[in-house]
Amino acid sequence: MVASHWSANAAALVAYAVIAAVHLLGVRGAVTAARKAGEKRPASRAREAVFFQAGLLVAAGALVSPLAYWAHVYIWAHSVQDLLLGLIVPGMVVLGAPWQPLAAGIAVLRRRPVPTGAAVPAPASRLRPARGWLTVPAGITAGWLVVWCGWHVPAAYDAVARYPLLQAAEVISYLGGGTVLWRQFIGSWPYTPAFAPLYRVMLVAATMAVSSVMGMTLAFGSAVVYPAYRTPLHQHPYSVIVDQQAGGGVLWLLALPPLLVAGVALLIRWLSDEEAEALDSGLDRLTTGPRSVWPSRPGLR
Repeated sequence: MVASHWSANAAALVAYAVIAAVHLLGVRGAVTAARKAGEKRPASRAREAVFFQAGLLVAAGALVSPLAYWAHVYIWAHSVQDLLLGLIVPGMVVLGAPWQPLAAGIAVLRRRPVPTGAAVPAPASRLRPARGWLTVPAGITAGWLVVWCGWHVPAAYDAVARYPLLQAAEVISYLGGGTVLWRQFIGSWPYTPAFAPLYRVMLVAATMAVSSVMGMTLAFGSAVVYPAYRTPLHQHPYSVIVDQQAGGGVLWLLALPPLLVAGVALLIRWLSDEEAEALDSGLDRLTTGPRSVWPSRPGLR
């Protein structure tokens, strides 16, 4: 299962090579521009580049490795591929914050100056707030959940196993929708989420709940939901059900850790903000002094 069935998926390989090359070209151009300006490149930008390149590599592996072949044979393999493309890779892309390096890479190819801030982050005052439809995080979350659950409807799921064009649409919607979802969950330099941390925790919880219900429905189901997977490798209908239950377990249990980590991190951020606000209000009370609760009378001292 590991050594055989590697795929020469030309579209996936070309997309990976082009995006990775432009990103690395932008990183190199940004570093060169920073050196000329006498600026020091922080270590965080190097970590971001590693995250993004690793995410690209995982996405390419999910499409050209034997996992892509077995995803057309076994439901559990398809679930692993969906999890990687819909949650894991988009999260790595958002953590990689590739927007300015990609813009720098395009500028280098067009022989234009590298944009300011591609190598050294701008101060917090220059962070870019969400605009347009990105200011509706609840709608973004609902849209991603519709995409996530919609591709697991039996008719769509079986069609993806038969038609490569639908599989390409599934991959694009997972990567694009997942990236937007994670960007409004945790932010991605230099873009800041539209909602405060506590509201984002609620959105993460809603995502976990809907995804878990879908996975549990498959994991505890006793009927064949995806008849297209009744192949000669599944010699008995019951084995298809076992495969289907394993796929539901993947969608249910393996989708929880990254969302839990994000939710806990946002809770810690919210508690830190609340503590800082309480400390500030306490200092204000100490510096302004106590106020009398008795009403003052004109002329009375």
